[in-house]
Amino acid sequence: MRKYTTLIVLGVIVAMFGLGWLIYMFFAYVGLEPRRETALGIVTSEHSFDTAAIQQAIADDQSDIFHLEWNDDGKKPTPLPTEAPPDPNTRLPDWTESDFMRIVMAFAKLTGKDIADANLFQIIFNTDCQHANAGMQDMTFGFFRDISERGSRYRTYLRQFITIAPQSNRLRWQEIKLSEVVREHESLDRHTTHLSAEDALQIAENLGGSSFRSEKNNECLIFGVITEGNSNDEWLVEYKKNKVPFTPLLTVFIDPQTGQGRVVTP
Repeated sequence: MRKYTTLIVLGVIVAMFGLGWLIYMFFAYVGLEPRRETALGIVTSEHSFDTAAIQQAIADDQSDIFHLEWNDDGKKPTPLPTEAPPDPNTRLPDWTESDFMRIVMAFAKLTGKDIADANLFQIIFNTDCQHANAGMQDMTFGFFRDISERGSRYRTYLRQFITIAPQSNRLRWQEIKLSEVVREHESLDRHTTHLSAEDALQIAENLGGSSFRSEKNNECLIFGVITEGNSNDEWLVEYKKNKVPFTPLLTVFIDPQTGQGRVVTP
């Protein structure tokens, strides 16, 4: 009797295992199995340029503008060059987002990088509070390209980021290949009327940022970002402590269509 009981128990276990496997295979077939985006490769390079002369050089259609300082070749250099402090002899220019973007497109043209501005999905800016009136100290633009295979259930994208730091006279290029992406990427400008970074910063300043800086004696940092699909495609501008942890002390959300903002404090 015990022998038959043992066999029955084993049979039930095997049947449950088999049923579980069949259920998993079913969901895998219809595309509902859990997936996580996977970074298949990251390529990074850094280039120097002359901040004082670059805008005129681009206008003159010069070709000798960007100079390769290093590329990782799959390895991270030590120490990272961007960890060096900004050049104190380089004056912070009062560039607009369009000025930064002009550098991005010139770099793409001169280096053969495949970037389509229609596929812009993210813009980031940073500045310390004492330079808020001059605008952005550095900006990052994120682009994407869909390189999925025809008929593939999941998407494969190249995300390409260009960071421009005028005071360091540096530009950083980074390309990340992402596979098994469930959510389809879309362009920032596809669903919104774009509000420039300098306008977003000025709106945040008018909604309490300027007063906040005065209270903190400009001992703070400003971070701004707009990303397609996040926070209803709103601009997020944060005023943070300039020491670790960089806790947001004042946050402003801005509608890029209307320019209306709302303030959030801890």
